Amino acid sequence: MTAHLVVGAWLALWAAACAQLAGRPLAPHSPLRFAELFVPALAVGIVAAAIREPRIAFAEGTAAIMLAAAGSVDAKTGFLFDSVTLPCAAICSAAAIASDSAPAALLAVIAVSAPLAGLALLSRGAWIGWGDVKASFSLAVAFGPLESPVALLLASLSGLISSHFTGGCGRRIGFGPHLAIGAAMTLAFAPLCHLPEIFAR
Repeated sequence: MTAHLVVGAWLALWAAACAQLAGRPLAPHSPLRFAELFVPALAVGIVAAAIREPRIAFAEGTAAIMLAAAGSVDAKTGFLFDSVTLPCAAICSAAAIASDSAPAALLAVIAVSAPLAGLALLSRGAWIGWGDVKASFSLAVAFGPLESPVALLLASLSGLISSHFTGGCGRRIGFGPHLAIGAAMTLAFAPLCHLPEIFAR
């Protein structure tokens, strides 16, 4: 119970920090208020703390909160700022090293972030930006080699649906909000994948 409370407190604090960090590059004429960034980030943190065990909630919640805040900014501006993506990458990497899951995290980065980096390099940022690649790094490290590809698939599907309904073929659509959607959906529904194992015992 104590571990849940500590992780929950961290995620709430991190949600506030991400809202501040994501909005800082937009000051002083920010199109987004602090609450607009904080509320979705906090909601993701609450879900993580409530349904995942503490170690997983810490890692996945940290990445998903960053994506919720940064994705909101990306939806308005078209940019994912280093001021929030890089600190999150550092925290997620430190957590992976501390929990001895660094090899799995590296595998996830190769599976998820490396292809996105290849797309960004080949298209010179026309198809996907480097901010998206940096944001995907935290996603890959935190969610690991099994869940991060699922999150990326859900993000891609969300992007395709959004592009179809908004007529986005002729304009650039930020991928940050869709990464946030993919992370949040994976965070919320991944425990359901383990139900057959529980009932089989």
